[in-house]
Amino acid sequence: MTSTEEMVNLQFSVPPAASPLKIPKMVMDEIREINDLTRKALEDMKKALQIFFKDYTKAKEFMKKVREYEHESDKHERKLIKAVFESEKDLATKMLLREFIIFVGDVSDLAENSADVLDTIVVKRSI
Repeated sequence: MTSTEEMVNLQFSVPPAASPLKIPKMVMDEIREINDLTRKALEDMKKALQIFFKDYTKAKEFMKKVREYEHESDKHERKLIKAVFESEKDLATKMLLREFIIFVGDVSDLAENSADVLDTIVVKRSI
C-alpha cells in the first residue's frame, strides 16, 4: 500500500463507537419541562397563524403567550446548564449535555422568532 492510500484509509476510517451519553434523571425531568413549554409555545403559534387573517389583535395575544413560554423555557435552560456544570460529571459529559440542552431549547427560540415575524406583519398591516 502506498502512503497516499494509507492516508486515505486513515482519513476515512470509522472511529470506534463511543459509549452512549447517559442523561441523568434530573436533566431529563428538566428537558421534559422545556419540551412542555415548547409544545405550548408551538400550539399558541399555530393558533396565532390560524386566526391572523380574521382577527390580528387576537393573534397578538397568542404571540405574547409564545414569548412568555419561550422566556420560561430559557430560564429552565439556563438553570439546567448551571446544574450540569455544578455536577460531578466529567467535563466532556458536561459539554455534551450542555449542547443537548441548547439544541432542545433552540426549538422554542424558533417559535419566538416566528412570533416576531408575525408581529412585524401585524404592525405593517395596521399601517
